[in-house]
This record gives sequence, C-alpha cells and structure tokens, in this order.
Amino acid sequence: EAVSDVRRSVRYIRLHAEEFSIAPNRIGVFGLSAGGHLSLMLGTASDEGQPSAADPVERVSDRVQAVVAYVAPTDLRAMGTDAPNRLPAYEKFPALQLPMQDLEPDSPVLHVSHDDPPTLLLAGTKDALVPVEHSRNIQAAFEKAKVKSQLIEFPEAGHGFEGEDAQKSTQAMVDWFTTHLVKQSE
Repeated sequence: EAVSDVRRSVRYIRLHAEEFSIAPNRIGVFGLSAGGHLSLMLGTASDEGQPSAADPVERVSDRVQAVVAYVAPTDLRAMGTDAPNRLPAYEKFPALQLPMQDLEPDSPVLHVSHDDPPTLLLAGTKDALVPVEHSRNIQAAFEKAKVKSQLIEFPEAGHGFEGEDAQKSTQAMVDWFTTHLVKQSE
C-alpha cells in the first residue's frame, strides 16, 4: 500500500538523517494529485513510531514538519464505487474500485488534528478530476483544528497548472517551505 510505503520512507530518512546530512525534524513533503494525497496522509495520519518494534525503522516517527498538496484528493470516500456522486473518470483507477467504507482509512480529511504540520493546498477551480471542494473541505477541517494552513485557488486551472499558474504555485511552495522549514535565526 502506498500510504504505508511513504510512511516507512519518512521513518527510514529520519533514522538515517545524519548519514544523509539532513535535519530529521525539518522534513517537508509535496505532491500533485495522488502524490498530494500521500503528502496529506503524512501530514494528518503520522505517528511517533512503535518503540517496541523489532524493526528499527518502525521505531522512528514518520511525522513531517510541512506539507504542500497540489490538486489532492482529500476524501477518497467520494471516489468509492458506492459514492452517490462518483465521477465516471474514477472507473479508470483500480485503487478506487472499492466501496466508500474501505476508502475511509486513507482519507486525509478524516485524520485532521490540532498537531498536524503547516499545510499549503493548491487547487484549480476548474479541476474535473479532483474538484476544488476536496481542498476547501480539508482547509475547513484545518481551520477548525487550528492547524496553520492556506488554500490558494487558481480560477482558470484544472488538474494541474501551466504557465503563470505553474510559476505562482511553485513560488508559493518554495515560500511555504522556506517559512516553515528553514531554520530561523537563533
């Protein structure tokens, strides 16, 4: 499962942070579409690790400190085979050929809590594959939980950004990570 894989990847990176010459408590993740979904899962559904695990990787936290999600699905239940307003495009994705109930555990909007990292959402209002409501709904959940977050909507963009929208979204991502990950003056 992809969610387990990215969680393990963060654990591995944190375990080997010194070897990789990185700060283990300043990790940011980003992704587009399914990658944005996985980034949000890291932000909303991570844990501190399992201290008694036999595998040293599993003893390490998979928490990240900043997230940027482009056009990300946030509630997979809306994509389930029994979802009332399921879009026909979802028939093309084998991972979505499940009932709503089975997609619940991997729906980031259901995992939002006060300790989630700062999260930037980038969404196109003309996105026909992942409607902007996904980002609006999780933004509302972040606000309710008092999580530092921002939603930037691109009025002419669909499922991805081009031209000026691509430049603006990339700059917003860089600014977000600079603000939330770069070590501030001590």
